[in-house]
Parts: sequence; structure tokens; C-alpha cells
Amino acid sequence: MSGLLREQNAFRYQAVPVTVRFSGARVAELLRVVAAGLRAGSRVSVSAPRFERGVETYLGSAGVTWWAEDDEHWAARLRHLAGTGGRVRLVGADPVSAAAATGGSPDVALYDNPVVAAGRVELLTFLREQAVCITAHRFGTPRHYEVKILS
Repeated sequence: MSGLLREQNAFRYQAVPVTVRFSGARVAELLRVVAAGLRAGSRVSVSAPRFERGVETYLGSAGVTWWAEDDEHWAARLRHLAGTGGRVRLVGADPVSAAAATGGSPDVALYDNPVVAAGRVELLTFLREQAVCITAHRFGTPRHYEVKILS
């Protein structure tokens, strides 16, 4: 909120579906990213060449869709996303080959930054931010409106 008398400004956030490609060595990074997606309320799906024992059980119990797929099948999934659009969080995966598989489609957002311990930073991939500005007066009469926060 900006403190303006005749205008209300607010941010709201909406969870979006994200596909995570894990090719890293540290399972803790995958779990940190998945936890951020689940906390945001996002529909999370995970692709990896293989999973360590017990990871599939955890992902399934958390409601996460997962696929054990090689690079060829992953590239086919990216080509499909290029047609439908979506967000992809790369954890240890090659961003250049991922971009090449999408054909450079602007409909696919690739996030390849390193995994960090700051949960607020990891949540950004899974949320769409919207700035809402409301004129809070009618013919000069001030009024306060409730801005619905999307979840």
C-alpha cells in the first residue's frame, strides 16, 4: 500500500503450474524447489533421468506428478510445452539445450538460476504477480475497497 488517499495499490499473487527438470547431484536442491512450489499452491511436476530411492514415494505422497525420463523424452516434453506454454524450473539441467528444444519459444519461461536457501526467492518461479490499482473515490467521496488476494 502506498498511503495515497484517493487510490489503493496492492500486489496479489496467483500460483501457476511449473515443470521441474532435475539433473543435479543434490537431491536436497530438488526437494527445496518442490517444497517452494507446494507452499505456493502450485501444481508441480518433476522430470529427472532417475530418482534416488524414496524420492518417488515422497513426490507421489505430496501430490507431485513425476517422470523418470532421459534427455530425449525431456526434449519431447519441452517441444510440447513450446506449443502450450508454461514455466520450467531447471535444477542442474542445461539451459541451452532446453532453450533449443523449445525452439526459442517465448511461451516457455525457463528459470535456471541456482537453488537458494531463501524461500521467498524460490517461490517466485511458482507465482504470477499482479499489481492492482483502484481509484478509491466516486465523485470525490473517498471509499475503501477490499482487494481480493488470489491463492
